[in-house]
Amino acid sequence: MTKVEVRNGNVEQALSVFKNNLAKNNVPSEIKKRKNYVKPGDKKRAAKEAGIKKAQKANKKSSGYRSFNSSYKKPSNATPNAKPASEKAVE
Repeated sequence: MTKVEVRNGNVEQALSVFKNNLAKNNVPSEIKKRKNYVKPGDKKRAAKEAGIKKAQKANKKSSGYRSFNSSYKKPSNATPNAKPASEKAVE
């Protein structure tokens, strides 16, 4: 159990120190986890999905996806509905 000493009647500071101590010991996250029962299969499923997401994110970063797309620039002389020169000559 966490104990905090109140000094000079300063309860607000003692409460602040108490909350920080609880947060350091992961008490709020433990309470949140234990609030509802989660079946073992659901835990495994959530862990698997989190792992897949994490792997996809790491793979996306390592492939340079963002840097490739940001460096690509469309040619300035390209128009959206222009036909190639070879088709214009045929008409």
